[in-house]
Amino acid sequence: LTNEQYVAIAKDYMDGMGYGEQPFATFLHTDKNHLHLHIVSSRVDFNDPKYRKIDDYNEQWRSQCVGTIIEQKYGITQVLKEKLPTFLQKKVDNFFSQDKNIDAYFQHWRKDLNTKWLKEFEQENKPIKNEIALQVNDIVAAAMREKPRSVAQLKKLLEPQRVEIVEAINQKTGKKQGLLFVYHRQDVKDTTVEIAEKGIPSSKLPCFEKMPLMQQLFSNKQEHKAAKTYIYKQLAWIKEKAKDREELQKMLQKKDIASTWHENAGGIYGVSFTYKDVTLKGSQVGKDFTAEKLAAFLLLNSQQTALQQQQRAQQQQQRDAQQQSAGIGGSLAGTAGKASDDDDDDDEEEVDEVTGKRIRRKRNR
Repeated sequence: LTNEQYVAIAKDYMDGMGYGEQPFATFLHTDKNHLHLHIVSSRVDFNDPKYRKIDDYNEQWRSQCVGTIIEQKYGITQVLKEKLPTFLQKKVDNFFSQDKNIDAYFQHWRKDLNTKWLKEFEQENKPIKNEIALQVNDIVAAAMREKPRSVAQLKKLLEPQRVEIVEAINQKTGKKQGLLFVYHRQDVKDTTVEIAEKGIPSSKLPCFEKMPLMQQLFSNKQEHKAAKTYIYKQLAWIKEKAKDREELQKMLQKKDIASTWHENAGGIYGVSFTYKDVTLKGSQVGKDFTAEKLAAFLLLNSQQTALQQQQRAQQQQQRDAQQQSAGIGGSLAGTAGKASDDDDDDDEEEVDEVTGKRIRRKRNR
């Protein structure tokens, strides 16, 4: 962003927060990885005859909404919108494209913010911090690091840890309203008995505080698809060039792809490829990229290379033989020419007595 844009952002923010008529100073800070603004102003409303404080009703939520509007207007990465309740997301979505005035919007703010709704939202989304919840959070967070792409895959990862995923059903409407993580612990008195703890909504686990569960799964799916496409394209080209595993690995490393060959006492049984923290088996990339198929390609490339080298060596030998033969023939021709020249030296010259001209005569041998 330019300095002019930063100034405009500060002005829009102050307008939205009800400080548009206030004196203020803004500072651009660079002490973190992201540039950010600090704004200094006064809460005293100088346009008010009684100099009362500027309205700070639900200031935190208002600030998030104004920030979301600004992110949309200036094309900044949106991080605030997902933290808003659904009804507020709809209020601020495409705000400027609807030709709304941020000053007027602030004046009607109390109508848009229902305190009861906000309290319910805060209560529902407040992370649980009891011991069981923290234990479940650690288990789920570890499973999410494996980058599952669906609820089914996440379930498989959680089963060995005794965490079950179940649908949350609204008791009043009977409709599905999200997922619950249920932890099955052993009974202290009887270890053969499992006790299911109360289900914990995904929204209350700290590992989903920044990005909701379904959004993370979708993001993983997109990453997986992009990595698979990239690895496939690079392998399709490289497998035609490499002659052995070492050369294949080096060529892949130049494309930021790590390859791992899996071996046991019986030999190689698999291969996997990693790109940008996404690891795929060879068979997942494509049917031609299993360990067996790649080994066959490498062997074929090696044999073809050896055959080409042998053919080049034979061709070189033929050229050398031809050059040597041509050299001997030239030498003989030179000798014959020299003998002819010598014969010329043996010719005799005489003077014609009648004409007085010199006449060259061949000597008889």
